[in-house]
Amino acid sequence: MSEPDARPGAPDVPMGPSGPIRRSGRAASMTLRREGERTATTSQLLESANQSLADALRITFRLLQLAMVVLLALFLLSGFGSVKEGERGIRLLFGRVVESDIEPGFRFSAPYPFGELEKVQIGSVSMSLDESFWPFVTPEQRQRGVEGLTSSRSLEPGRDGSLLTADGAIAHTRWSVIYSRSNATAFAENIWPEDEQLMVRAQVERGIVRAVGATTIDELLKSSDRGNSTLALRAQKVAQDGLDRLGSGIRIEQLTLVEKIPPAYLREKFIAVQSAESQASRSVAEARTTRSTRLAAVAGAASDEILAAIDGYEAAIERGDGNAELEEQLAAIDALMEGREGASAASGEVARLLNDAHLYSTAQVEDAQRRLAVFRAKLEQFKANPRVVIETTWADALREFLSRDYVQTMLASSDQEVEIIVNQDPDIVRALDREQKRKEADEAQARTQEERRRQSNRVQTGLNLQSRGN
Repeated sequence: MSEPDARPGAPDVPMGPSGPIRRSGRAASMTLRREGERTATTSQLLESANQSLADALRITFRLLQLAMVVLLALFLLSGFGSVKEGERGIRLLFGRVVESDIEPGFRFSAPYPFGELEKVQIGSVSMSLDESFWPFVTPEQRQRGVEGLTSSRSLEPGRDGSLLTADGAIAHTRWSVIYSRSNATAFAENIWPEDEQLMVRAQVERGIVRAVGATTIDELLKSSDRGNSTLALRAQKVAQDGLDRLGSGIRIEQLTLVEKIPPAYLREKFIAVQSAESQASRSVAEARTTRSTRLAAVAGAASDEILAAIDGYEAAIERGDGNAELEEQLAAIDALMEGREGASAASGEVARLLNDAHLYSTAQVEDAQRRLAVFRAKLEQFKANPRVVIETTWADALREFLSRDYVQTMLASSDQEVEIIVNQDPDIVRALDREQKRKEADEAQARTQEERRRQSNRVQTGLNLQSRGN
């Protein structure tokens, strides 16, 4: 049995049960032709498939390259970020800060995980401490304010808040805090955002406890707005020092004492004491105002100097100084009242009295000098002719007496007996009554005008003092 031809390119010979089937020459040639055509078709198909595969691989590779470029661009663009107003940025590279306190704007940093752009809010944050040092109150009591506090004589630790003052008293306060993140880098490095307010609250409470602990209960409750500000500044300094030691990057901008009260069961007594002290202060202020007004009305701007000189004179009397020293003190007082020797001249009532005294003194001297001149003239006439002077003087006195309104003259013969029944003349009585009432009305009007003048002087002096004080 012969082996089939296994040479390359040899045509396949069909095999029968007993070996290769022998065909005729024409049939074999046709078979060989068909086999050749089949082989050529297969080769063409393989070449087309290989070309399609190569094209597909080339396109896929190009798409993969494009996708890689796009992904790289997106990766690089992911490093851009926007820092908004009220924020500060921190640029990180491999976890290390390479730039801090970045101003608002569109900024670039290395993409994650190589780098990152952290943003920190720097705006002000408000926080209230309404319960830390305040008695426990229900929502209904909170709406009623201080009046809603119960007058309990005991405080429950852990529920009721309170403060101890320097003198061992108990007080309750409410505060408000405004703070900001001034150092974004320190804040981001050292502070966990969830614990931020807890840490600020703890430091502020610590500062308040220390500040109030150095203040007595009277100083705390009676202090004015300025005193409250001083207390708040001391507490703020302690709290800020604590935050700085922690490297928090937080700055307390304002700490305000909102409300302060004593223990509820002592509140009425404290109010009574404060009311009494306030009334006493008002009385003292009114007394000082009245004193200043009256002194200004009496002596004007020179009142203080005159009072000091009078006090010196009284002290000299108590020491038993001699007449020379007392006269010197009186001379100094006179100089102050009259404005001599460079002193401020007294005004007001003192000036009026001095002026009236000077006018009265001048009038008295002039009247005495006039009467002295008349007496000397009459004396000369009397020495020359005494009878004439006596008769003339008597006639003048009688004429003056008879010229009075209430004197009536009746003529009677000397050789007749006349009976005179003396009684008041109604016309004269009415006239005298009218004259008396007129004098009283004039005196009352003069007193009214004088009082008005004094009041006007007091008001004007008070306004002058107030303008100088301002």
